[in-house]
Amino acid sequence: MTQAIIALTHSLFNAALARFPSPEVLISAFAVAKSILQMIQYPVSMIKHTVTSLTTDAQSYNKVRRFITIVGLGIVGLFFIFAFTNASRWVMNTLIGVEGHVLDEAVIMLRILVLFPLFVTVRDFYQGVAIKLRMTPIVTIASLMRVIFVGIMVFLAEFFSFMPGSYYAPGIFAIALFVEATTVAVLIHRGRLDIPGAITRQSNRVKDPGVIQKELNNRFILMFFLPLTVTALLRTMATPIINAGLARTVNPEIALSAFAVGWSVGILAVSPLMMFHQVPLNFLKINDNRENYNSIKRFGAIVGGTLSLAIAITGFTPLGYFILNTMMGTGEQISLMATDVLKIMTLLPIFFVIRQYLWGLFLKRQSTKQISVGKMVNLASLIISVLIGTYLNPENPAIIGAYAMVIAEMVECIFLYAAKKKLWSLK
Repeated sequence: MTQAIIALTHSLFNAALARFPSPEVLISAFAVAKSILQMIQYPVSMIKHTVTSLTTDAQSYNKVRRFITIVGLGIVGLFFIFAFTNASRWVMNTLIGVEGHVLDEAVIMLRILVLFPLFVTVRDFYQGVAIKLRMTPIVTIASLMRVIFVGIMVFLAEFFSFMPGSYYAPGIFAIALFVEATTVAVLIHRGRLDIPGAITRQSNRVKDPGVIQKELNNRFILMFFLPLTVTALLRTMATPIINAGLARTVNPEIALSAFAVGWSVGILAVSPLMMFHQVPLNFLKINDNRENYNSIKRFGAIVGGTLSLAIAITGFTPLGYFILNTMMGTGEQISLMATDVLKIMTLLPIFFVIRQYLWGLFLKRQSTKQISVGKMVNLASLIISVLIGTYLNPENPAIIGAYAMVIAEMVECIFLYAAKKKLWSLK
């Protein structure tokens, strides 16, 4: 639910921008700024994985927290330098190919989001603690506070029409993350919870005898964390690569807007699977019998199939056009093009759930190298697919991004499955 709520807010941002003058320019600029933001803050997106995998007692909790604090502050410092120098404009213009008003607006948006990685660091750390302690409703409540805030600000967008759209959308984006991070931190600490003690008790209750405990020091945390950060970096490069391809089509503003809008709606159905790796990570033991593994596989198949059906119904029926054109107000041309994006995204949930299940197995064994290599394979497939798509130059260029993402996820699943079969066979 949390991931779906987060994805919903991204659709709401586009809905807000659609109410400002020159919505195509603003939506395109916001898509570019977000893609750069995600690429810069990539290490903090793996904080939850590190907390849930490595914290087992008070000592490991304190070591992981100290390590994450250093990483979070370092990312904010680097982001500040990047955003307020010509480096950001050069990257957007030269590497992505954005220019004109879209470039100017994207640079402004990126500077407003400079503290964003700090809020994400705090949020993801406490989310990891909540998952570790199986207090997941706290995570959802905090995300609901975020979407409520964003929903109110979207409703009030017309009252803030005097403000440039390039200030409004990133401003509420950053404040929304602050609200979410503060909420999850307050709820975790309510009643003066002894977090290290609670983690120790929880770890003793669900202790996995098949896991070999290793000495937890900064070097070990770094060696566990680095492959995950490489994975996150490669994952966040996907959208800039797609944007770079779409920026070189005949009508880049329309192509970028249509893909951003279609993707933001389709990701609502895909996003619940982004945390599926936590299911095998938290509920399986290495020496579990085959039936326990099969139970989680069946659960994944049901969830993935249901979400694929949801995208199919949206993309292949008038419902998609109604959501895009009537509810979001994105206009006829963009709505029609974005509907084609949704049709192609129908297959994504299937590949997502397979990949996330395999991620969970690798994380369970504290083996993250295969995850990062798999994402490299994914990125290579994505680049090739985007190049082929831009060469073929389809009538609706927005579908280039959707096809590329589906193909890349499929190839990564094949690689991870082969790596799993090579390294071990489940008993």
